[in-house]
Amino acid sequence: MQNNKISAVGGLVIVLVALVANHAIGRIGGSELHRVPVWDFPRAVGGWHAGADLPVDPRVQKILPTARIVDRVYSDNASRQISLTLLTATEYQDFHDPNMCFPAQGWELSPVHEVKLGDLRAYSMSAKRDNEKLAVLYFWTGGVIPEGQWGRVQLGRLMTIRNRLTNEQGQPVFVRLVTGAGTDSDKLLTDFAAQVLPPLNQLARASH
Repeated sequence: MQNNKISAVGGLVIVLVALVANHAIGRIGGSELHRVPVWDFPRAVGGWHAGADLPVDPRVQKILPTARIVDRVYSDNASRQISLTLLTATEYQDFHDPNMCFPAQGWELSPVHEVKLGDLRAYSMSAKRDNEKLAVLYFWTGGVIPEGQWGRVQLGRLMTIRNRLTNEQGQPVFVRLVTGAGTDSDKLLTDFAAQVLPPLNQLARASH
């Protein structure tokens, strides 16, 4: 049975727990990053349209002062919904790994599978709690390719190495897509990700 609807409130709770859990395990040091203006990401992407942004909890913003977070739900004409979270920051420690935050909220995760989005490496998994099941797709842009399920430390190391070799600030963006699990949820997320990347890359180029 197809079910691609999600709870906007539930999505906000996941974001809150994700960021707080990430902060609790420690902060990564490194060179300063370049923030991408994710707040200008379009509200119309292909046949999808977003409502108002979900507010960022002040506690989260206090914990992650350099992070800018966009969290909104996109819907299409078939009433399917996808939660899009974009996170950019000027410090490595304000990024997080979803594999650390979902379990903290009581979600049981499936094994993570690598997915190719053109030349980009993404990660797919499902999250189950009580009678709710979500499909999740996440990735980092800006030349960041974390290895393994717990990619947070690798993320910081790779960005540090790249910045030192190129003598430039990075422009990574963490992207997470969530929808209700269904027969075509994985394809739905990868198709939506393919539509997200061009405007996101355009924002990154414009921010140079």
